[in-house]
Amino acid sequence: NSRQSFGHHAGMLLVGTAAHHPRNTRVAEDLLRMEADVELHGQDGRTALLCAAEAGNIPMVECLLDAGANLEARDRRGRTPLICAACGGNELLVEFLATCGADMKAKDRQGRTPLMCAAANGKLEVVRCLCALGAELEARDNKRRTALLAAAGAGQCEVVSLLAAQGAEMDARDVLGRTVLGCAGCQGRVVRQLTQQPGKD
Repeated sequence: NSRQSFGHHAGMLLVGTAAHHPRNTRVAEDLLRMEADVELHGQDGRTALLCAAEAGNIPMVECLLDAGANLEARDRRGRTPLICAACGGNELLVEFLATCGADMKAKDRQGRTPLMCAAANGKLEVVRCLCALGAELEARDNKRRTALLAAAGAGQCEVVSLLAAQGAEMDARDVLGRTVLGCAGCQGRVVRQLTQQPGKD
């Protein structure tokens, strides 16, 4: 009916606002008052909350959650708002979503948790935040990589050091049997860092 059609149209505007004007919470609030569909997926498969999380805007995220947005919504890559925030490197938003009850064990289509995504992208403060919140260090993605292996493979020296200090398993192996040093491969700085520590092969 016409009411549903209007809610759909307003929902599309809401997704667009969250994606392209994430600081404009007033527009989002107006659209929500007009019964915009807060769970509508845009053409790229993202809900307004996923867009806002990727943009790293806490007020917009809070506004959408207050309107009942699904905290565990997923985009086409299987990413939740928490995974999007972790990839973006916004530790304050990561902490906010976690305190709202976001699943820190959620995995995207590649099997990556928020911690793995942050580690591979070198988001040191997000990694630190997730570790403090109790994120699982030894979770595995589809290639059997842990956060430590992902960080090593991406050449993220500081993240490797932090995860090692947090007690990450240094002898973990991926699906190809590679340890952290093997995953580091041609990442010279990581290799040098690891070989300075005894027993890491």
